[in-house]
Amino acid sequence: MKRVLVILLVVLLLATNAGAVSLYVDYAQIKTDVMPTIVGGRTLVPMRAIFEALGATVEWDGPSRTATGVLGDKTVAIQIDNTTAYVNGEAKTLDVPAKIIGGRTMVPARFVSESLGCSVTWDGETQTAAVANVLNGQKIYITKTGKHFHIDSTCNGGTYFECTLAQAMGMGLTPCGKCIGN
Repeated sequence: MKRVLVILLVVLLLATNAGAVSLYVDYAQIKTDVMPTIVGGRTLVPMRAIFEALGATVEWDGPSRTATGVLGDKTVAIQIDNTTAYVNGEAKTLDVPAKIIGGRTMVPARFVSESLGCSVTWDGETQTAAVANVLNGQKIYITKTGKHFHIDSTCNGGTYFECTLAQAMGMGLTPCGKCIGN
C-alpha cells in the first residue's frame, strides 16, 4: 500500500509540472501567481510581470480591455482576444492574441519583449523562455560540466560551447561573477 501511494505521489508531481514554462529576464527567474503557458505554440506570460521585469510602466484600460506598456520611446498596446497589437501606434499582427487566464492578462512573451527591444530564446527540452534585456546581443558560453555561464569565451581559460540564454537558464546555470558580475 505504501509503495502505491509513493508511485501516485510521483505521478501527481510529474503531472503538476508537465507543461510548466519557466520565464527568465536575463538571469532572473520571473515568479508569477499564474504560470506562463503555451497557447497555439506561443508562450503567454502575465502582462504586468513581463512589462515590469523589462522596466516598462504598465497601464490597464478596463473598458477596452487593453494593456499598454511604455519603456523609453516605445509603447506597446495589446487588447484581449485581438490579433492586432500596436507598437508606437503601428499595427502588428499577433499569432496568438492576449487572453485572460486564471484571472490574469496573459500576453505573448516574444512579441512584447522584441517590441521593447529585447531578444528571446526558447529551450523546448526544459520549457524555458529567456528574454535578454541587459544581456541582449551577448553570446552565451558554457562548459560541459560547469555551474556558470559566460559572455567571454576566454574567461578562466576554459573550453566553451556557445548556447542560448534559455538553454543556460534551463540547465540551472548561474552567471559567472568574473565576466558578467552579479
